[in-house]
Amino acid sequence: MRIRKVAALALWTAATAFVLVLPSLGQERIGVDMRDVPPGYGPRRGRGWGPEQATGEPDTLQAGDISTAWASRHPDAGPEWLKLEYDKEADIGEVRIRETHNPGAITKVTAFDKDGKEEVLWQGREPDHDFPGDFVVPVAKDRNVLTKSVKIYLDTTLVQGWNEIDAVRLVAKDGTGQWAARATASSTFAELGGGMDVPPPPPPPVDRFNRGDPFNELGEGPVKVKLQGNEVIEGVFVRSRGEFIIIRQPAAKKLLIISKQQIVLVEAPDAERERDGHAGPPPPQPPRGRFGPGDPFNELAEGPVKVKLVGNEVIEGVFVRSRGDFIILKQPAANKLALINRQQIVLVEAPEP
Repeated sequence: MRIRKVAALALWTAATAFVLVLPSLGQERIGVDMRDVPPGYGPRRGRGWGPEQATGEPDTLQAGDISTAWASRHPDAGPEWLKLEYDKEADIGEVRIRETHNPGAITKVTAFDKDGKEEVLWQGREPDHDFPGDFVVPVAKDRNVLTKSVKIYLDTTLVQGWNEIDAVRLVAKDGTGQWAARATASSTFAELGGGMDVPPPPPPPVDRFNRGDPFNELGEGPVKVKLQGNEVIEGVFVRSRGEFIIIRQPAAKKLLIISKQQIVLVEAPDAERERDGHAGPPPPQPPRGRFGPGDPFNELAEGPVKVKLVGNEVIEGVFVRSRGDFIILKQPAANKLALINRQQIVLVEAPEP
Protein backbone atom coordinates (compact mmCIF):
# COMPACT_ATOMS: atom_id res chain seq x y z
CA MET A 1 0.00 0.00 0.00
CA ARG A 2 1.50 3.33 -1.01
CA ILE A 3 2.19 5.81 1.77
CA ARG A 4 1.63 9.52 1.31
CA LYS A 5 3.14 11.81 3.93
CA VAL A 6 1.57 15.17 4.63
CA ALA A 7 3.62 17.93 6.23
CA ALA A 8 2.07 18.77 9.56
CA LEU A 9 3.71 22.14 10.12
CA ALA A 10 0.49 23.89 9.09
CA LEU A 11 -1.08 22.59 12.28
CA TRP A 12 1.16 24.81 14.34
CA THR A 13 1.20 28.13 12.47
CA ALA A 14 -0.78 29.67 15.32
CA ALA A 15 -1.18 28.64 18.91
CA THR A 16 -4.92 28.25 18.44
CA ALA A 17 -4.79 26.34 15.16
CA PHE A 18 -6.75 23.14 15.53
CA VAL A 19 -8.10 21.96 12.20
CA LEU A 20 -5.98 20.58 9.36
CA VAL A 21 -7.74 20.20 6.03
CA LEU A 22 -6.30 17.63 3.64
CA PRO A 23 -7.34 16.64 0.13
CA SER A 24 -9.24 13.36 0.09
CA LEU A 25 -6.85 10.50 -0.61
CA GLY A 26 -9.41 7.83 -1.40
CA GLN A 27 -8.19 4.39 -0.30
CA GLU A 28 -4.59 5.47 0.19
CA ARG A 29 -3.20 5.38 3.70
CA ILE A 30 -2.83 8.76 5.34
CA GLY A 31 0.48 9.55 7.01
CA VAL A 32 1.77 12.66 8.75
CA ASP A 33 5.42 13.68 8.87
CA MET A 34 5.76 14.57 12.56
CA ARG A 35 9.32 15.94 12.61
CA ASP A 36 8.28 19.58 12.78
CA VAL A 37 5.52 19.38 15.36
CA PRO A 38 5.72 20.54 18.99
CA PRO A 39 6.65 18.22 21.87
CA GLY A 40 3.90 15.82 22.83
CA TYR A 41 2.48 15.47 19.32
CA GLY A 42 5.09 13.60 17.28
CA PRO A 43 8.31 11.58 17.44
CA ARG A 44 11.54 13.54 17.82
CA ARG A 45 13.78 10.47 18.02
CA GLY A 46 13.32 7.74 15.45
CA ARG A 47 10.13 5.88 14.61
CA GLY A 48 6.76 6.65 16.04
CA TRP A 49 5.92 4.17 18.84
CA GLY A 50 9.38 2.55 18.50
CA PRO A 51 11.34 1.57 21.66
CA GLU A 52 13.64 4.53 20.97
CA GLN A 53 10.72 6.73 22.06
CA ALA A 54 11.39 5.54 25.64
CA THR A 55 14.93 6.98 25.61
CA GLY A 56 15.77 10.46 26.85
CA GLU A 57 13.53 12.78 28.84
CA PRO A 58 9.72 12.54 28.64
CA ASP A 59 8.29 14.28 25.58
CA THR A 60 4.71 12.99 25.62
CA LEU A 61 3.05 15.80 27.51
CA GLN A 62 -0.55 14.60 27.43
CA ALA A 63 -2.31 11.31 27.98
CA GLY A 64 -3.32 9.42 24.86
CA ASP A 65 -2.21 7.17 22.04
CA ILE A 66 0.67 9.44 20.96
CA SER A 67 3.61 8.35 18.82
CA THR A 68 6.27 9.84 21.14
CA ALA A 69 5.92 6.84 23.47
CA TRP A 70 6.75 3.16 22.97
CA ALA A 71 3.87 0.83 22.16
CA SER A 72 3.93 -2.90 21.48
CA ARG A 73 3.06 -4.26 18.05
CA HIS A 74 -0.44 -5.34 19.10
CA PRO A 75 -2.64 -4.44 22.08
CA ASP A 76 -3.89 -7.07 24.51
CA ALA A 77 -1.51 -9.68 23.08
CA GLY A 78 0.00 -10.95 26.34
CA PRO A 79 3.61 -10.77 27.59
CA GLU A 80 5.79 -7.91 26.32
CA TRP A 81 8.98 -6.28 27.58
CA LEU A 82 10.99 -3.06 27.25
CA LYS A 83 14.71 -3.01 28.06
CA LEU A 84 16.58 0.24 28.77
CA GLU A 85 20.35 0.85 28.70
CA TYR A 86 22.06 3.73 30.53
CA ASP A 87 25.45 5.38 30.05
CA LYS A 88 26.60 5.20 33.67
CA GLU A 89 26.42 2.41 36.23
CA ALA A 90 24.36 3.37 39.28
CA ASP A 91 23.50 1.95 42.69
CA ILE A 92 19.73 2.04 42.21
CA GLY A 93 17.56 4.04 44.60
CA GLU A 94 14.46 3.88 42.43
CA VAL A 95 13.23 3.39 38.88
CA ARG A 96 10.64 5.90 37.62
CA ILE A 97 8.56 4.65 34.67
CA ARG A 98 6.61 7.36 32.86
CA GLU A 99 3.37 5.88 31.45
CA THR A 100 1.22 7.92 29.08
CA HIS A 101 -1.55 5.60 27.89
CA ASN A 102 -3.49 2.78 29.60
CA PRO A 103 -1.17 2.18 32.59
CA GLY A 104 -1.51 -0.83 34.83
CA ALA A 105 0.01 -3.62 32.72
CA ILE A 106 3.48 -3.72 34.31
CA THR A 107 4.08 -6.96 36.22
CA LYS A 108 7.84 -7.01 36.90
CA VAL A 109 10.92 -4.75 36.84
CA THR A 110 14.45 -6.19 36.84
CA ALA A 111 18.04 -4.99 36.64
CA PHE A 112 21.17 -6.54 35.12
CA ASP A 113 24.64 -6.52 36.68
CA LYS A 114 27.85 -6.14 34.66
CA ASP A 115 27.93 -9.92 34.05
CA GLY A 116 24.39 -9.94 32.66
CA LYS A 117 22.79 -11.55 35.70
CA GLU A 118 19.17 -10.47 36.05
CA GLU A 119 17.80 -9.45 39.47
CA VAL A 120 14.14 -8.76 40.27
CA LEU A 121 13.54 -5.30 41.75
CA TRP A 122 9.76 -5.57 41.96
CA GLN A 123 7.05 -8.02 40.92
CA GLY A 124 3.28 -7.84 41.35
CA ARG A 125 0.23 -5.93 40.13
CA GLU A 126 0.82 -2.29 39.27
CA PRO A 127 -1.38 0.06 41.35
CA ASP A 128 -3.75 2.55 39.73
CA HIS A 129 -2.29 6.00 39.05
CA ASP A 130 -2.92 9.08 36.94
CA PHE A 131 -1.36 9.35 33.51
CA PRO A 132 0.82 10.77 32.18
CA GLY A 133 2.42 9.76 35.43
CA ASP A 134 5.23 7.77 37.00
CA PHE A 135 5.08 4.26 38.34
CA VAL A 136 7.89 4.34 40.91
CA VAL A 137 9.80 1.18 41.87
CA PRO A 138 11.86 1.89 45.03
CA VAL A 139 14.89 -0.15 46.07
CA ALA A 140 15.57 -0.59 49.79
CA LYS A 141 18.44 1.49 51.20
CA ASP A 142 20.20 -1.61 52.52
CA ARG A 143 20.00 -3.34 49.14
CA ASN A 144 22.84 -2.65 46.69
CA VAL A 145 22.02 -3.15 43.02
CA LEU A 146 24.65 -1.80 40.61
CA THR A 147 23.37 -1.62 37.05
CA LYS A 148 23.38 0.12 33.69
CA SER A 149 20.29 -1.72 32.43
CA VAL A 150 16.71 -2.34 33.54
CA LYS A 151 13.94 -4.39 31.98
CA ILE A 152 10.20 -3.82 32.30
CA TYR A 153 7.80 -6.73 31.84
CA LEU A 154 4.15 -6.22 30.93
CA ASP A 155 1.08 -8.39 30.62
CA THR A 156 -0.90 -6.43 28.04
CA THR A 157 -4.06 -8.45 28.70
CA LEU A 158 -4.45 -6.75 32.10
CA VAL A 159 -5.43 -3.33 30.70
CA GLN A 160 -7.07 -3.16 27.30
CA GLY A 161 -5.60 -1.03 24.54
CA TRP A 162 -1.97 -0.11 23.99
CA ASN A 163 0.03 0.31 27.22
CA GLU A 164 2.51 3.07 26.35
CA ILE A 165 5.76 4.12 28.07
CA ASP A 166 7.43 7.44 27.31
CA ALA A 167 10.59 7.44 29.45
CA VAL A 168 12.33 5.58 32.27
CA ARG A 169 14.54 7.42 34.79
CA LEU A 170 17.18 5.53 36.75
CA VAL A 171 17.73 7.29 40.10
CA ALA A 172 20.79 6.44 42.19
CA LYS A 173 20.81 6.31 45.98
CA ASP A 174 22.68 9.64 46.05
CA GLY A 175 19.72 11.25 44.24
CA THR A 176 21.36 11.68 40.84
CA GLY A 177 19.32 10.48 37.88
CA GLN A 178 19.75 9.62 34.23
CA TRP A 179 17.47 8.86 31.31
CA ALA A 180 17.90 5.82 29.09
CA ALA A 181 20.35 6.14 26.21
CA ARG A 182 19.22 3.04 24.29
CA ALA A 183 16.17 0.80 24.29
CA THR A 184 14.97 -2.48 22.81
CA ALA A 185 11.60 -4.21 23.06
CA SER A 186 9.85 -7.49 22.47
CA SER A 187 7.81 -5.80 19.73
CA THR A 188 6.78 -2.36 18.54
CA PHE A 189 3.89 -0.77 16.69
CA ALA A 190 6.54 0.88 14.49
CA GLU A 191 6.91 -2.50 12.77
CA LEU A 192 3.42 -1.99 11.37
CA GLY A 193 3.62 1.76 10.86
CA GLY A 194 6.58 2.19 8.54
CA GLY A 195 8.91 4.74 10.15
CA MET A 196 7.39 8.06 11.09
CA ASP A 197 4.06 7.63 9.36
CA VAL A 198 0.90 7.44 11.41
CA PRO A 199 -0.34 3.90 10.64
CA PRO A 200 -3.95 2.92 10.08
CA PRO A 201 -5.67 1.61 13.20
CA PRO A 202 -6.16 -2.12 13.70
CA PRO A 203 -9.68 -3.55 13.53
CA PRO A 204 -11.52 -2.65 16.75
CA PRO A 205 -11.61 -5.40 19.38
CA VAL A 206 -14.85 -7.03 20.36
CA ASP A 207 -14.88 -5.07 23.60
CA ARG A 208 -14.33 -1.61 22.19
CA PHE A 209 -15.97 0.12 25.17
CA ASN A 210 -13.10 -0.52 27.54
CA ARG A 211 -10.12 1.18 25.91
CA GLY A 212 -10.17 4.63 27.48
CA ASP A 213 -10.74 6.78 24.36
CA PRO A 214 -14.32 8.11 24.33
CA PHE A 215 -14.33 8.27 20.54
CA ASN A 216 -14.08 4.49 20.38
CA GLU A 217 -17.77 4.63 21.24
CA LEU A 218 -18.50 5.90 17.74
CA GLY A 219 -18.86 3.75 14.67
CA GLU A 220 -17.77 5.09 11.28
CA GLY A 221 -20.71 7.26 10.25
CA PRO A 222 -22.18 10.77 10.23
CA VAL A 223 -21.30 13.14 13.07
CA LYS A 224 -21.95 16.74 14.00
CA VAL A 225 -19.06 18.38 15.91
CA LYS A 226 -19.59 21.64 17.81
CA LEU A 227 -16.36 23.56 18.52
CA GLN A 228 -15.56 26.34 20.94
CA GLY A 229 -16.81 29.56 19.38
CA ASN A 230 -19.98 27.73 18.22
CA GLU A 231 -18.56 26.58 14.88
CA VAL A 232 -20.29 23.37 13.76
CA ILE A 233 -18.61 20.83 11.48
CA GLU A 234 -20.46 17.92 9.87
CA GLY A 235 -18.94 14.90 8.17
CA VAL A 236 -18.23 11.19 8.48
CA PHE A 237 -16.27 10.09 11.54
CA VAL A 238 -13.26 7.96 10.53
CA ARG A 239 -11.14 7.39 13.64
CA SER A 240 -9.51 8.87 16.72
CA ARG A 241 -5.74 9.37 16.84
CA GLY A 242 -4.07 10.75 19.96
CA GLU A 243 -5.34 14.27 20.61
CA PHE A 244 -7.26 14.52 17.32
CA ILE A 245 -10.24 13.01 15.53
CA ILE A 246 -10.42 12.53 11.76
CA ILE A 247 -13.55 13.34 9.76
CA ARG A 248 -14.24 12.94 6.04
CA GLN A 249 -16.38 15.31 4.01
CA PRO A 250 -17.01 13.24 0.85
CA ALA A 251 -18.96 15.94 -1.00
CA ALA A 252 -16.12 18.44 -0.58
CA LYS A 253 -13.45 15.73 -1.01
CA LYS A 254 -11.75 16.79 2.23
CA LEU A 255 -10.39 15.32 5.40
CA LEU A 256 -10.56 17.30 8.64
CA ILE A 257 -8.28 16.66 11.60
CA ILE A 258 -9.85 18.28 14.67
CA SER A 259 -8.28 18.87 18.07
CA LYS A 260 -10.24 17.17 20.85
CA GLN A 261 -9.39 20.09 23.14
CA GLN A 262 -11.47 22.41 20.95
CA ILE A 263 -14.53 20.15 20.90
CA VAL A 264 -17.56 21.09 23.00
CA LEU A 265 -20.00 18.42 21.82
CA VAL A 266 -20.20 15.56 19.33
CA GLU A 267 -23.52 14.13 18.18
CA ALA A 268 -23.65 10.84 16.31
CA PRO A 269 -26.04 7.96 15.66
CA ASP A 270 -26.12 5.35 18.41
CA ALA A 271 -24.14 2.70 16.52
CA GLU A 272 -25.04 -0.15 18.86
CA ARG A 273 -28.75 0.61 18.70
CA GLU A 274 -28.78 0.96 14.92
CA ARG A 275 -26.89 -2.28 14.40
CA ASP A 276 -28.89 -4.41 16.78
CA GLY A 277 -32.27 -2.68 16.53
CA HIS A 278 -32.29 -2.21 20.31
CA ALA A 279 -30.05 -0.89 23.01
CA GLY A 280 -28.92 -4.38 24.06
CA PRO A 281 -27.08 -5.16 27.27
CA PRO A 282 -24.81 -2.47 28.70
CA PRO A 283 -21.14 -2.74 27.69
CA PRO A 284 -18.66 -3.95 30.30
CA GLN A 285 -17.61 -1.17 32.65
CA PRO A 286 -14.01 -0.26 33.50
CA PRO A 287 -13.09 -0.52 37.17
CA ARG A 288 -13.46 2.61 39.26
CA GLY A 289 -10.38 4.79 39.10
CA ARG A 290 -9.19 3.21 35.84
CA PHE A 291 -9.06 6.61 34.13
CA GLY A 292 -7.77 8.49 37.13
CA PRO A 293 -8.69 8.20 40.81
CA GLY A 294 -11.37 10.50 42.14
CA ASP A 295 -13.39 10.93 38.94
CA PRO A 296 -16.60 12.68 40.10
CA PHE A 297 -18.61 11.06 37.33
CA ASN A 298 -18.02 7.69 38.96
CA GLU A 299 -20.69 8.92 41.41
CA LEU A 300 -23.35 8.70 38.70
CA ALA A 301 -25.32 5.60 37.86
CA GLU A 302 -26.51 5.01 34.31
CA GLY A 303 -29.68 7.09 34.12
CA PRO A 304 -31.22 10.44 33.14
CA VAL A 305 -29.10 13.60 33.45
CA LYS A 306 -29.35 17.26 32.54
CA VAL A 307 -26.05 18.89 31.53
CA LYS A 308 -25.59 22.67 31.43
CA LEU A 309 -22.68 23.89 29.30
CA VAL A 310 -20.71 27.12 29.12
CA GLY A 311 -22.98 29.52 27.24
CA ASN A 312 -26.08 28.12 28.99
CA GLU A 313 -26.80 25.37 26.45
CA VAL A 314 -28.60 22.47 28.15
CA ILE A 315 -28.35 18.85 26.96
CA GLU A 316 -30.53 16.06 28.33
CA GLY A 317 -30.01 12.34 27.94
CA VAL A 318 -29.05 9.13 29.68
CA PHE A 319 -25.60 9.13 31.29
CA VAL A 320 -23.61 6.11 30.10
CA ARG A 321 -20.04 6.57 31.32
CA SER A 322 -17.04 8.84 31.70
CA ARG A 323 -14.14 8.47 29.25
CA GLY A 324 -11.01 10.59 29.62
CA ASP A 325 -11.92 14.24 28.99
CA PHE A 326 -15.49 13.46 27.89
CA ILE A 327 -18.73 12.11 29.28
CA ILE A 328 -21.06 10.05 27.11
CA LEU A 329 -24.83 10.40 26.98
CA LYS A 330 -27.43 8.46 25.03
CA GLN A 331 -30.45 10.23 23.60
CA PRO A 332 -32.72 7.25 22.89
CA ALA A 333 -35.58 9.24 21.38
CA ALA A 334 -33.24 10.73 18.77
CA ASN A 335 -31.24 7.48 18.46
CA LYS A 336 -28.03 9.45 19.15
CA LEU A 337 -24.89 9.42 21.25
CA ALA A 338 -23.54 12.71 22.63
CA LEU A 339 -19.88 13.09 23.67
CA ILE A 340 -19.46 16.17 25.87
CA ASN A 341 -16.16 17.81 26.78
CA ARG A 342 -15.96 17.94 30.58
CA GLN A 343 -14.18 21.30 30.49
CA GLN A 344 -17.30 22.82 28.93
CA ILE A 345 -19.61 21.53 31.67
CA VAL A 346 -20.99 24.01 34.20
CA LEU A 347 -23.51 21.78 35.99
CA VAL A 348 -24.84 18.22 35.87
CA GLU A 349 -28.13 17.30 37.50
CA ALA A 350 -28.98 13.65 38.07
CA PRO A 351 -31.06 11.49 40.42
CA GLU A 352 -29.12 10.37 43.47
CA PRO A 353 -28.01 6.73 42.86
